[in-house]
Amino acid sequence: MIVPSILLLTLAIAFNNCEFIEAEKSSSPMIDIPSEGIQESLLGVTRKANILTVTRELETLTKLLKDTNLSKPNPIGTQTGSTLLAQECRSAVDQTCDLGVKENRFSECEILLGAIKWNGFHRLEYDSNGCSSSVTADEFVHKYNINVSNSSDSLTTLYSTVNHSNYKGEKVGGGEIYRRTSSGFELEIIGRRVKLDSGFLSIDQSISSEGPIRFENSNGDRIVSGTVVSNYNRFSYSSKAVIDQLTIDSTCCYPSSGSVQLSFEDDIQGEASVEFQSCGLVKVNLETIVREIQLPACTLK
Repeated sequence: MIVPSILLLTLAIAFNNCEFIEAEKSSSPMIDIPSEGIQESLLGVTRKANILTVTRELETLTKLLKDTNLSKPNPIGTQTGSTLLAQECRSAVDQTCDLGVKENRFSECEILLGAIKWNGFHRLEYDSNGCSSSVTADEFVHKYNINVSNSSDSLTTLYSTVNHSNYKGEKVGGGEIYRRTSSGFELEIIGRRVKLDSGFLSIDQSISSEGPIRFENSNGDRIVSGTVVSNYNRFSYSSKAVIDQLTIDSTCCYPSSGSVQLSFEDDIQGEASVEFQSCGLVKVNLETIVREIQLPACTLK
């Protein structure tokens, strides 16, 4: 049985990028309303980052870092690499190398009896004609533009490295560069986009890195350092995460040690320092607030 990780990934992105408040009780059905969307998109107010802003950012950031995979880069989930699928619906990693390029173009690919479908392209451009990424300094550029639809909940998601404009009018896009190193690998995010639309929820996030993010292997753990910038285009604010020696292992969704310096600008503003003390337990210093927080429960893939 194929586990629907595309659906889980989509929902994780959705709930990691919005804060929710409970609607007032009435005769109408209960609806979750994105409070930040109301305050920022409709009222145009500027407000300070709070603990919820910080914890949401940590969830999204650590998921990105944990899901990054040099051997099998795949923006939409493991199904597209499943041997149960036809070759034309599997990721570019599983395609034949053609003069340094692996590529696949999807057309109405589906799982779960058609409940989840995807279209678009997935492309890997290697620096060698043999499509190698096994030797130190080998590198490739990861590009994609994939639309995923889920008919069961009217959810559509775009995963893309195609150039687009963020809320500031800046061009973002171009792909991701993976590079093998002697102790692991590096990932430089030139520009990617995640855009989600549902009946009551809309998210448009642009992501890039300031230089390479370094992933080092140490006794089975992954040690990560680098800087990630996110633009939340619907809500008109940006975040910068300076990551220092985050330790990620296979037993937890979250890092067990290391630190992150967060800063927010435009419609949300503020700075916070975060120390990971154990799996899911963080110490947050946000202006005058110092607090230990247990991050929400998560499920390993």
